[in-house]
Amino acid sequence: MKKSLAILASSLIGLSAVNAQELEVTATVGAEGLYVFRGVQLANSISTASVDIAYGGFYAGIWGAFPLTRSGSLGATNEVDYYAGFVFPVSDLVSLDVGFTYYTYPEAHDLFKSGGDFEIFVGGSFDVAFSPSLYVYYGLDGAIDKNLVIEVTAGESWEVAPQLSLDLGVFAGWTDLDDNTIDDDYFYYGVSAGLTYSLTEAAAFSVTANWSGADTNKSFNGKSNKAWIGASLSVGF
Repeated sequence: MKKSLAILASSLIGLSAVNAQELEVTATVGAEGLYVFRGVQLANSISTASVDIAYGGFYAGIWGAFPLTRSGSLGATNEVDYYAGFVFPVSDLVSLDVGFTYYTYPEAHDLFKSGGDFEIFVGGSFDVAFSPSLYVYYGLDGAIDKNLVIEVTAGESWEVAPQLSLDLGVFAGWTDLDDNTIDDDYFYYGVSAGLTYSLTEAAAFSVTANWSGADTNKSFNGKSNKAWIGASLSVGF
């Protein structure tokens, strides 16, 4: 899944989806200087593309990451993820989100055969300042089978000029991998800051600066943290 400011915005999207009573379709293309997932660098620079639909509390989408660097130990495999979920209010301030993500790697296996990673999640978002959220993820198949992730996020957006907003977010998480060694349990964290310019009522361009770290030697080729930038163009229908 998309791993930078989009994660931080998930609680905002979830809360707005509760109130969406017509079909909404959004297409997005972008590029990232690094591909970072839960504090671990999975690739160098990538291009991304996604299509999302939402109706009422239901949402679904497909997201792809395509490495621009095809050599070395990172960035050699395309990734295409499928996800769906349902958001529903439990009070005026709290909404719950339940769903799944199916991570696939087309160059490594057939979509309809074994080889993908299947994960379910449940989360709560709070309609207060900075839209905090708490999510729990659990792997049911593939390389992430029995992996547990607990993640908290918060984010806010401010209009700083006509058609221009400043978007800030923070996240932190804990991952318990299905392994008997304590070294495979780790914390990760990060911040993002971005500017979004509304080109039209249905289109927007964003530039984001990201910083992430983790207390594991799996992250950033042995470095504890790293910064990168990304950009995206979204169009709604």
